[in-house]
Amino acid sequence: MNGRSNPFTKPEDRSLTDQDILRSIQQGDERTYETLFRHYYASLCQYGFSFLKDWEDAEEIVQSVFVTIWEKRQSLTIETSLKSYLYRAVHNRCLNRIKHLPFRRNTSSTSLPKPTPRKLRPRR
Repeated sequence: MNGRSNPFTKPEDRSLTDQDILRSIQQGDERTYETLFRHYYASLCQYGFSFLKDWEDAEEIVQSVFVTIWEKRQSLTIETSLKSYLYRAVHNRCLNRIKHLPFRRNTSSTSLPKPTPRKLRPRR
């Protein structure tokens, strides 16, 4: 997981599987949920920022993904790895945010060339 040591270990030093982590969260284990959040939060925010170019929006999306996981934990089914699921959820929400953003013009209207009126020719 991101090249760091696995924060999900049992006292007997056996790493938890994604299914163990998911099952623990489904049972309401706030400590496991918080560990998952802390482990992925920064990298997911960076991933979201790569789409949105706005840190606040990226953080908001990542937080909403984690809130949804907690709120739907009892019915949540994840067929892929937790990491893949989290990145795909952030990816999809970023694309939805972009799709619903109003069009933003990067240049001011004063720097745009003024249209030149064209004379209409009479039809023959």
